Amino acid sequence: MKLSVLMVVTGLVLASSAHAQDARTACRPDLVKFCQSQMEQRDRQAVKACLIKNIDKLSDGCRIRIKEALAKRQMKAN
Repeated sequence: MKLSVLMVVTGLVLASSAHAQDARTACRPDLVKFCQSQMEQRDRQAVKACLIKNIDKLSDGCRIRIKEALAKRQMKAN
């Protein structure tokens, strides 16, 4: 169950499948550490908000991938 929620969350945050796979690997420990309750609730928006709220605490690999995804989404929105 945890892995499936993680896959959904990182898929939500990242668009390309190659980046999504990298993010799953990079962010798995951070999601468990910082966003466990949101993952258990299966609330994608809450998990995304949790990652953003804790972005300065995330591991380097996860933080980089999240920031890349947010920048990519911002560019698409403009």
